Amino acid sequence: MRLLQKECGKCLRHPFLWIVCITFGLFQFLSIYTYVGNAGMRKELRQMHVAVTDEETASPEYESAYADYKKTYGGMYDTLDMRKILEQKEKKSGYEPQGAWGMWIVRNYDRLQKRVEQIRKTGEGTYAFYPGSWYKLHSTLYGKLWKKLILQTAVLMILSMLYLMDYERIYKTQDLVLATTTGKKMMEKKMLAGTLCGLFYAGLLTVFTLLVFFAAVPFQNLWHVPVAACMVAEPRLQMMYPFVTFWRLEQWRYSLLALVVLVGLLGIIAAVTAAVQLFLQNSYFSFAVLGLLFMGAYLLAYVQMGNVWDLIREFFNPTVLYATSGGWFMENDLCLSFAGNEFAVLFCSGTAAVCLMAVGKRRYHRLEV
Repeated sequence: MRLLQKECGKCLRHPFLWIVCITFGLFQFLSIYTYVGNAGMRKELRQMHVAVTDEETASPEYESAYADYKKTYGGMYDTLDMRKILEQKEKKSGYEPQGAWGMWIVRNYDRLQKRVEQIRKTGEGTYAFYPGSWYKLHSTLYGKLWKKLILQTAVLMILSMLYLMDYERIYKTQDLVLATTTGKKMMEKKMLAGTLCGLFYAGLLTVFTLLVFFAAVPFQNLWHVPVAACMVAEPRLQMMYPFVTFWRLEQWRYSLLALVVLVGLLGIIAAVTAAVQLFLQNSYFSFAVLGLLFMGAYLLAYVQMGNVWDLIREFFNPTVLYATSGGWFMENDLCLSFAGNEFAVLFCSGTAAVCLMAVGKRRYHRLEV
């Protein structure tokens, strides 16, 4: 435990990591200011929040505008047909799954149609919220800002891991460490400390981002609103239809699950970083290889074969979750339109990353001075 504390102390005292974290925080602040944080937008959101929550002090102008919007978009579930959504998405994307694979996707959309019928019966789609097509709050937070957050926290995790794992080589004490079995076992403490420090920096950045966003966007009395509500819906692929979640997810539940997926992604990044560093033994080379590896995986996420290999490819590619950020836990990617797909991707990708790390550890313990 004492060794772990010392390793964490090395990482937390390093000024460069704090500079990177603060710089990312400033980027997030500027992004939020651009989207919803300027004075004019904040004033409008406050006025609309009053109209949405039915308070007596609502401005007649905003109250009327909200009523008109609700009249236009409040009944989208009445005629929503998920089979038609599937057909339109296949046509727009040019993706044409064949045979048993195509039938499997159709069955997933039939299950989504049952979910639509459930939403109709329970009234889940009737809750009041900021007009989605006007403010696009969901895609702003869980799409744009969350994508930036995934990249930024990934960099913080990689830097934390590489700094501690390459510490001995940088300070020219690696020969002493590799000379004994006990010295080699120190690497496991460094990996754990790097992961914990990476999560610490990521947590700071995430909390800062959420605090600034919700300081700009009033959310009082709206945390209980289901994400599947008609008023939350935004235009997607030139179509306007609700976010059909696989389960009933209020705003607060969705936020918690999004945080869980983010932590899972950071765990995978930590394992892959450790594996690459254990093989290369040089943080500069490792950082370059990791950049190329994740960029290549991101490009691979868009390769379409039209068969079941598309699903397997996405299961073992964590960058798929980056690409679909903003559409987690709901109908989104044609191949992943089934409940729990996010956790399936985390499990498969995480298992592969841990196996790769285990191979790297075995090779590291065989190294000699």
